[in-house]
Amino acid sequence: ACGFSGCDGYAKALSAGTAKPGLCTVGGAAVAKKISDYLGCDAGTVETKVALVQCRGTAKSAGEKAEYEGIPTCAAADLVAGGGRSCRYGCLGLGDCARACDYGAISVRDGLAVIDPKRCRACSRCIAACPKH
Repeated sequence: ACGFSGCDGYAKALSAGTAKPGLCTVGGAAVAKKISDYLGCDAGTVETKVALVQCRGTAKSAGEKAEYEGIPTCAAADLVAGGGRSCRYGCLGLGDCARACDYGAISVRDGLAVIDPKRCRACSRCIAACPKH
């Protein structure tokens, strides 16, 4: 999300003056303000980011090329000919992204991941969990 190896890497870059306070998408504007106050610098503009599911292929509209009856995860389904859906690029709808989200921002409705923008913190865990990303 911020582009660093983790919070420690980001903190080191902040203390070295090589990073801006507004990069923590999980913390948002509140954390950017606290960091900038502590470091005595300008927080700058904090861009609010939200995950986006570009697929619109619901269980009904995408169609199925096969009936998948294996381990109920997207990662496992993707290993078997790319999953059961007829679109090889689309959401598999088994919820790996929802399970990866610590903020409860993702639900699966009609076989398609749906993001709640009020809860999403743009942490990118859903992206890492999705085999179709």
